[in-house]
Amino acid sequence: MKGHPTMISSFLSPTKQVSFENIRKSIILSFVLAVVVAVALVITIDLFIEKRDNSAMIINLAGRQRTLGQKLAKGIHALPRDASLDEVIKSDVELWDSIHRALRHGNDVLGIPRPQNPEIDSLLKIISPLQENMVRLALREDLGKLEAGEYADLARWEAGFLEGMDQVVDVLQTDTEKGLTSLQYIVAVLIAMFVLFLFGLYKILVKPIIKVVHSLSEEGERQVRQSRSILENTRDLIWSVDTEYRLLTYNRAFSEAMMEETGECPKLGDQILDQRYSFMNVEERKRLYDRVFSGEEFQTESKSQNGDGTPRYHELSFHPIVDTEGKVRGCSVYRRDITGRVQTYQELQQSERYLKEAQEIANLGHWNWDMVKDKITWSDQLYKVFGQDPETFEANYEGLMGIIHPEDREAFNADVENCIKNKVLHDIVHRIVLIDGSIRFVHQKGKAFYNAKGEPYRMAGTTQDVTFIERAKRRIQRQYDELQHFVYVISHNIRSPIATLQGLVALFDLDKGMRERAIADIGTMVETLDTTVRDLNHALTLRDISKETFVPVDLEEIMADVEKLLAGDIAEAGATVERDLSGAPRLYGIKSYFSNILYNLVLNAIKYRSTERRPHVRVVSRSTVEGGFEIRVLDNGLGMDLSKREKKEKIFDMYGRFSRDTEGKGLGLYLVKTQVEAMKGTIDVESEPGLGSVFTITMPPISHPVPS
Repeated sequence: MKGHPTMISSFLSPTKQVSFENIRKSIILSFVLAVVVAVALVITIDLFIEKRDNSAMIINLAGRQRTLGQKLAKGIHALPRDASLDEVIKSDVELWDSIHRALRHGNDVLGIPRPQNPEIDSLLKIISPLQENMVRLALREDLGKLEAGEYADLARWEAGFLEGMDQVVDVLQTDTEKGLTSLQYIVAVLIAMFVLFLFGLYKILVKPIIKVVHSLSEEGERQVRQSRSILENTRDLIWSVDTEYRLLTYNRAFSEAMMEETGECPKLGDQILDQRYSFMNVEERKRLYDRVFSGEEFQTESKSQNGDGTPRYHELSFHPIVDTEGKVRGCSVYRRDITGRVQTYQELQQSERYLKEAQEIANLGHWNWDMVKDKITWSDQLYKVFGQDPETFEANYEGLMGIIHPEDREAFNADVENCIKNKVLHDIVHRIVLIDGSIRFVHQKGKAFYNAKGEPYRMAGTTQDVTFIERAKRRIQRQYDELQHFVYVISHNIRSPIATLQGLVALFDLDKGMRERAIADIGTMVETLDTTVRDLNHALTLRDISKETFVPVDLEEIMADVEKLLAGDIAEAGATVERDLSGAPRLYGIKSYFSNILYNLVLNAIKYRSTERRPHVRVVSRSTVEGGFEIRVLDNGLGMDLSKREKKEKIFDMYGRFSRDTEGKGLGLYLVKTQVEAMKGTIDVESEPGLGSVFTITMPPISHPVPS
């Protein structure tokens, strides 16, 4: 019991949070303890009563034995006079002997306990020989013919037995009286202890329970007051309805809102489906109430209008009210004004739309790299920039490196590591390879972020598609390089005729013959200078064209014109010109450009023919998978050694010739390349010395169909 107060107080202390489950446990514990003590008291009293009953039984048996002993002795004395007593004596002897043995050793069948008192046991041992002598005497066959001495022994045995039994009864009576006195004392002590136990139980369990119940009652009342205060002071509308759609309860906000919306104060018992409660139409309200009456708990939103026509949004929460049997008896409804939240969300959506539009216009996206999880989050536009599918592409560092052009990966990785290590901006322009194999240029800018320990944990930044800018820069750089070369060549080509003119002008002071010769040379120099200036003008005008000037071009017609123009050269060289234009007979572009391109390529094939075989030129056209077309001019001429890249590029330079042994100004292939690029195409050459050359012109797909 000493351990109980601490245990009980540990969960019944009013200062701690308690529950009715704890109180229930405490009450059960109190009841169990009271029952245990009461049972112990009853058992103790019962033990003393049982002992007293045993003593009374033994006294009764002792008295009976005394009577049977006297009866047996009288029967033996009277037997000579009445022989019929023999059977009675034999029966009494058997009963008398069995009772004596039961008194001596106990008998479970008869319910006679063995004597626990040593004094009684000693007395029974003393009188047992006397009793046994009397039994043997009574069982003799000649019991009716006893002698005078035997009758004297019988009288002596009887007197000793009766005296012994009297002593046994005296001892038992004395023990019984002592037991009763002890029982009274013990019962008094037990009753006193039980009273003390009940008092202690009250102090330890009952009183704390009462205190806790009182505390819980006060706490419950306080919570009710607080709940009522919260319900009455909240801006949310709260009301409850029974299954007959009658208004059961409502808070102040509900009353004020109904007054504002309907001009009437709500009343308990009102039909909530009445038109006055018009936060939405009647059918929709009934559908919602029937839904919650089915036992479902849910939330929904509604939209209404203020007096000035502006929208108002509400969030409605429906909760079923269930009784102890689990049956729905009604529902409670909470209505919250979420207009501000909805407007903020709409503004956020609009901002996101503006951001997406801005990113789409600028072809720019933003990203965030979680370094710990190695997960990169891309904006929608960034997936378009990288040409990836958001559903299938796994955006992580390894996946990003797989998109970056192999030649740029090392530089990109070094820039990222420099950004993280030195806490500088990540700023790099590099190439990416799309799924279709096309290449784009992107400009990545970003910043690393660090935790409290100074460890980098994420990076964020933007990526912009700068393909157009980078290609324009490269085109401008290329044109600048060409212009530099062009200026150098032109200055050289003009300087020579001017120097010659200056020398010829000096000859005017000489004789008439020298003057006429000088005039003729001046004409030649002027002609050369004019050609140079016209070449310059032609090269510059090729840069300024647009697709609006493109027209349908018939390659068969152009090749027929080229063959007519070169008929003399073809005949002189004994060349053959073969054409297969069935793959793309009609193209889209500038007719004069295609005429000049094919004219120069066929002329070069004839001009740089091999002396070891008859010249043969083949012109082939075909459509490409991408929707564009390709023209190839193949010859079996001298061929060129293009093993080095700079040699391959040199043949397309202005006034660039592959060999000083060849004739011409070196302007033809430059004009061919310029005209092809002006029409957004590309030209490439493959050649082997002694075998011939192949010039391949590739034109991109057109944005609108070629007119028939």
